[in-house]
Amino acid sequence: MRNVSCRRSCTVPLFPCLLALLMLLLVGLFAAPFISCARAEGQTLPVPSLASDVEDFVAPGYPLYGSDRPYAGFGTMPNAPLVFGGPGNATGQAPQGASALKDSEGERLLENLKSRRAGDRKAEARERARDIRDKALKQAAGTMAFQKAVRHGYGLLRETCEKRALIFDRIFNFRQLLLEGRVLPPVIRWMGPATSLKSGDNAQSVEATYRIESPARIVSRAPTWRDYLVTDFAALEPHQGYLPENGHEEDIWKEGVDLGWKEGLEQARQLFELNMARLVADYRGMLRFHLLAQRGMVSMPRLSEGKLGLKVGKRTLAINETVFRITVPAGFLPQKAWLDNRALP
Repeated sequence: MRNVSCRRSCTVPLFPCLLALLMLLLVGLFAAPFISCARAEGQTLPVPSLASDVEDFVAPGYPLYGSDRPYAGFGTMPNAPLVFGGPGNATGQAPQGASALKDSEGERLLENLKSRRAGDRKAEARERARDIRDKALKQAAGTMAFQKAVRHGYGLLRETCEKRALIFDRIFNFRQLLLEGRVLPPVIRWMGPATSLKSGDNAQSVEATYRIESPARIVSRAPTWRDYLVTDFAALEPHQGYLPENGHEEDIWKEGVDLGWKEGLEQARQLFELNMARLVADYRGMLRFHLLAQRGMVSMPRLSEGKLGLKVGKRTLAINETVFRITVPAGFLPQKAWLDNRALP
């Protein structure tokens, strides 16, 4: 057999090479003016690299000089511009007005960050705890003073009524209003002129309205004005842990006491006025019932009684026991049952 060797010649295409040389020549001619200007200003040009080319493409105008800039170990910002100074600035000099960025608040914040210590968290926790205790002290002091002021203020008003007890007994004599000596009459409220809108094309108006507010009820004794006005209010003492321990807490405590005492006296006055208004309204309502009953406008409640006689138990003996019950409540009567020529109360 013959050994046949074949040689393949390697040839480079001429046209691509000429095109590459022409491109390099054009790049050199285009970059020559910028290189001369940069040398005239005393700057040094960076060594081009693939990384810098990529960064120029991603963020044009901010070329990298070396590697990415680290920021105090909290990561890097690739190809980030600097505010002033350093290679990130086109001139390498601080821009005009850069000193205006240094405000006093920023300097204090910067110093605070630099002076941060491990004990700062403990100090902040103590400060929060003190604020919480101050609020608790003020709340406890205000609550205690409020309760004591209500009891004290209402007690003064009640003592004033006791000094005029005979006058109150004559004015609010519920005993003379009882029915059959054991039934407290109903309370009838009176309301003046009023208008109510049912809808956009329907309205209703009245000159006066009477309503049975409370029905008749059986009582063991006639009520008095003291049942409405005499009352007591509890005033609790604060826990030992809520008492002040230093001068600062004493100031907080006094502030809470002053505020609670003032509000407590006002609350006592409002409660007394409310109870007095209820006393007057109930007495007038019962008196109004009697006036309407005399004019035949309202029926009397019917009281029934049943005698059980002798009732014997294992440990009790009841003689002549009687049971009372209201079988028919009071109510307004039809107009034809009213008495004529009588003005409404």
